[in-house]
Amino acid sequence: MRRVVAKLRRRLRSGASVVGTVALVAVTAPSAAAGAGPGAGVSSCAVQTCISVEGQGRLVYRVSASATPGGEFFGHFRMYGEKLKGESALRHWRYGQPYTVALGRNVPDRTVFCAEGWEHVEGKQPQPRGRACVQVRG
Repeated sequence: MRRVVAKLRRRLRSGASVVGTVALVAVTAPSAAAGAGPGAGVSSCAVQTCISVEGQGRLVYRVSASATPGGEFFGHFRMYGEKLKGESALRHWRYGQPYTVALGRNVPDRTVFCAEGWEHVEGKQPQPRGRACVQVRG
């Protein structure tokens, strides 16, 4: 176990990307599932918000939220799921600029992670910009 944790820490520090299959699934479609094999990852997008989970089986390296292509906005992301609760800084989010939370741990089978995008417009309440979820299977 210590070797696995040490190896994971090295990968996270070096910023190594996990190579694998990425499936874009609409929020109304069945949940995407991780665990298809070594280096598998899953993604889902809805409205202007995408979520991406990188890992192997039930071992989740990191969870990221980002804007869809052409779906930039000024606001924040909120992510939640099994022992994950995160909120990004308030900023202008563009495609390719993710808000990432490193987990580096095993999660229970069928764990669901979700990301919500919230646009902030001066003088108004934050407006929802989509909620995307994925399910991790081991």
